[in-house]
Amino acid sequence: MTQISIKDIAKRADVSIATVSRVLNNKGNVKPATLVRVREAMDFYHYEPNQNARALVGGTTQTIGLFYPADKAGNYSNLFSEGYTLELMRGVTDQLNGTGYSLYLINDTETGSAGSKAGFLKYVEQNRVDGLIFLHVNGDKAFQAGLDSLRSARFPFTYAGERINSGDINVYAHYTEYMRNILLQLLEAGHRQILYTGISSDIRLSGILKELKKHYSDMEITFADHAAFTSDSMLKASIEKNIHKNRITASFSDLYINTVRLLYSFASLGLAVPGDISVAGVVHSQEQLALTANISSALVPSREMGRELARLLLERIKDPDSAPRQADFHPVFYDRGSISSVKV
Repeated sequence: MTQISIKDIAKRADVSIATVSRVLNNKGNVKPATLVRVREAMDFYHYEPNQNARALVGGTTQTIGLFYPADKAGNYSNLFSEGYTLELMRGVTDQLNGTGYSLYLINDTETGSAGSKAGFLKYVEQNRVDGLIFLHVNGDKAFQAGLDSLRSARFPFTYAGERINSGDINVYAHYTEYMRNILLQLLEAGHRQILYTGISSDIRLSGILKELKKHYSDMEITFADHAAFTSDSMLKASIEKNIHKNRITASFSDLYINTVRLLYSFASLGLAVPGDISVAGVVHSQEQLALTANISSALVPSREMGRELARLLLERIKDPDSAPRQADFHPVFYDRGSISSVKV
C-alpha cells in the first residue's frame, strides 16, 4: 500500500503543503473552511500525523532521544536493575512533563564494531530527535567520534558524567569524591580487609585505591567475583570463602542491587551487621535509602540530576548559544550505624 504523505493531503484539499503544515502543527492562521477541507482529506486517507512528518515540514520533532549504552556483551539488563539509571530517567520525564516533548529510548547496537559509527547519529541525520540525553558516556572510539560530530553540527545534547569537553553541558555527581568518602569511613573504623562488590573495572576506583594505599599501607581490597552474583548459592559460597580465607571484616559497593543481595546472603549465613561484618553502599533515591534503613550509604540525587539534564537540554535547544556548564551534585553520606570499629 502506497504511503500517504502531506503532499497527497494538500493535493486532495486543494491547498499548499505549508497550509497542511500549519494544520498539523496547530499554528493557526488557517481559514475555517480550509481547515475543514484539510481534515476531510486526512480522514479520507486515514492519515495519522506523526512526529517524523512534523519534523519534515516544521523543523521540529518534539522528541528527545534518551541514550543508554549496552554493556560489553551487548546487553541492556542493567537499564532496569540499576537504580542510578532508572532514577535519572524518572528525573528526565519529570522535567519534560507538560513541555510537549516525548522521549525515545535509543540503543547503540551499531556502535563498537571496527569501522562503525555511533548508532545514535542516524537519529540525528534522519531528523528524528531535537536533542539527545546521554545517561552514560564511555571511551569507545566510535562513541567519542559521534559526540564530536554532534559538536561540529552544534546539535543539542547533554550527558551525565564528568565533563569531557569544555564546550559541553553535563551533570556530575563526583563519583571519586563519594566513593573515597565511603572507603574512608571503613578505614577510619579500623577495617583493612575489605570486600568490594561493585564495578570492579572502573578505572576511577583504581585511582582512589592507589591514593589511599599511600596512607593505609596495610589496606587490602578484595574484588568480588561477579559470576557469584548469578545465584544465591554461589554468592553464599563466595562470601564464606572471602570471610575465612581473606578475613574480610567489611564490604562496600556502588551498585545498590549488589548491596541488597549481600544483605540477604549475610542473613542466611547468620552474619549480623555490623557485629560480624560492616557494610556501606550507595543509593539513588529516598526510597532506596528507606529500604536499606540500617545501612550507611551515600545518597546520589539521581532523579534531581535527571531533571537538570532535561532542563539544560531544553535550554540549549531553545538557545544554541547558551553557555556550556557542568551542574555539580555532591552526594550526602548517611551514617546508619552499619560500620563497627575494629582494632588495627
